[in-house]
This record gives sequence, structure tokens and C-alpha cells, in this order.
Amino acid sequence: MSKILQILAKAILRPATLIKGTVNDINDHGGQQEINTKDKFFVNPDGSISLNPNSEAVQKAFAANIEKLKSNSKE
Repeated sequence: MSKILQILAKAILRPATLIKGTVNDINDHGGQQEINTKDKFFVNPDGSISLNPNSEAVQKAFAANIEKLKSNSKE
């Protein structure tokens, strides 16, 4: 029981010592990543889907939809 209290006391008094390894891992992996321009969408870890704004096909489709909306608003 005293071991648990010691761990809790360390977590409360010195949280930086607990997350030091995590912060170092994040900094190490924070390098420049290659931009994905091939996939049209991404599936996130939570299951949601989002469009890839760097994809050429998505950019062309978005531009075509904007032009169509512009022509409809003029009529």
C-alpha cells in the first residue's frame, strides 16, 4: 500500500518525471513527414473519414463544385 502512495505522491508532486519519456518520443517523431497526394481520403483512428486536401483529385473536384455553385448563383 505504501508503494502505491509513493507512486501517487510522485505523480502529483513531479508529473514531469512521468511524462519525460513521452515528450522525448513526440519530439523525436516530430520530423517532417512526406505529404500524401495520392489518397482521396483518410480513415482516422476513431473511424471518421476526412478528405485529403493535398490530393489533386480532391482539389479538382472542389474547384469544379465551386465553379458550378458560382454559375448557379448568377442565374
